[in-house]
Amino acid sequence: MDGMPFSNSTPLAALTGRENARRLHGAWVLDLDWLLRIVRTPEGRTQLAIHTRIPEAQLLDWAHGADLCRVAGIDMPTAALLQQVGVRTLRDLVAADAHGLGAALRNLSPQCHSGSRRVAAWIRSARTLQPAVNDEAPPPGSAWEAGASSRPVERIEVLRSASPWGKE
Repeated sequence: MDGMPFSNSTPLAALTGRENARRLHGAWVLDLDWLLRIVRTPEGRTQLAIHTRIPEAQLLDWAHGADLCRVAGIDMPTAALLQQVGVRTLRDLVAADAHGLGAALRNLSPQCHSGSRRVAAWIRSARTLQPAVNDEAPPPGSAWEAGASSRPVERIEVLRSASPWGKE
């Protein structure tokens, strides 16, 4: 993922909470980079949801939060604030009005120091990035529909093969 500002040492628990981070670690998802790599597609979200029992909608929200963190100057707490004011995706940020978004952030969190200049810089930076998350659902009847595969070991192997350590 080009342009990832977060490091591999960024803990998943900061985005997902400890219990969900534990579940994700069990699926070989150890940091935000790998979370985004796996859940950026509907197929990846379905596989990970089956393996971790975390709802696909929640995985999609986390993927969008991680995608927002790719923007220069946006960290996970800021991404969470953006999502609370309705900027849920990179596309939403690109389409946002800097003055209106800055005011919404200050109204939500008075200690937020995100003025319209800073928000405008985020928007400019977001325009240089391609969204890493594909929101499209898998086609009906595809092998990726939840529960369509009767071979959970294959799903886990796909996740492991995407991990930095490969198959073990």
